[in-house]
Amino acid sequence: MTEYLFDSTVLIDHLRGRPVVAPYLNAVFDGTTKAWFSVVTEAELWAGIRSPDERTKYEALFALMKRINVTKDIARHAGSYFGKYRHQGLFLPDALIAASALISKKTLLTRNSKHFRWVQDDFKVEFYTL
Repeated sequence: MTEYLFDSTVLIDHLRGRPVVAPYLNAVFDGTTKAWFSVVTEAELWAGIRSPDERTKYEALFALMKRINVTKDIARHAGSYFGKYRHQGLFLPDALIAASALISKKTLLTRNSKHFRWVQDDFKVEFYTL
């Protein structure tokens, strides 16, 4: 069974009704896939909530997944990634998400190839496009 760490793009695309992520979320809904999210993703999504209905939908999605908190190991790996790749376009929140996938041994699912292409040799990253 694949275990995914969902980047913010996956959850945003799901709530916007983009069909490309439906197979991934349906697999979580039916229990054939396990999904995780980083507390960084949670913060990013909370920053963009525009209505109580949107908040309720995110809370329902998060209830189906497991949260990955930032640990010392994740923070240090993220710092290494950020130090190495910040001039190539990697941002600290994405470095934290990448390090979370690395340490937790999850497949990172994202649409954001620009920010995560630098780390795809260190762990499995699955990119999708709209």
